[in-house]
Amino acid sequence: MAAVFSIPRDQLLDNLDAIISGQLAGSICHLYWTTVTPTPASVVGDFSEVVWTGYAPQSTNTWSSAALVGDIAFTDSGLMSFPVTSGGTGNTVFGYYVTDAGGTVLRFAELLNTPITVLNGVPIQLRIRYRNRNA
Repeated sequence: MAAVFSIPRDQLLDNLDAIISGQLAGSICHLYWTTVTPTPASVVGDFSEVVWTGYAPQSTNTWSSAALVGDIAFTDSGLMSFPVTSGGTGNTVFGYYVTDAGGTVLRFAELLNTPITVLNGVPIQLRIRYRNRNA
């Protein structure tokens, strides 16, 4: 018989508050342009970061207060804008990955449901939803 493990809803919120003020507060969001599907075994080196003029990874210092829907606690990042000055047109962004401030520790990553087609002069706007839930 399998063991049953569960985290009370209030604790999900407390856990997420600690993650927001700890790991997420000093993290950096990067865009990638390969069709890599992130897994629990993924590392930073699995992702090919975009390279076009004007691009720079963005800080994820702004997060909403933790909220709860059912058994899922979540927070949303502030809106990030990734400039595309030149060299981007014709490329596609397939996802993003979030690292520690040094860019060496992968915090999490997501393959976007809808890839983003890049156009010079049109910044890429992105807001991240981070979830904490019972399995």
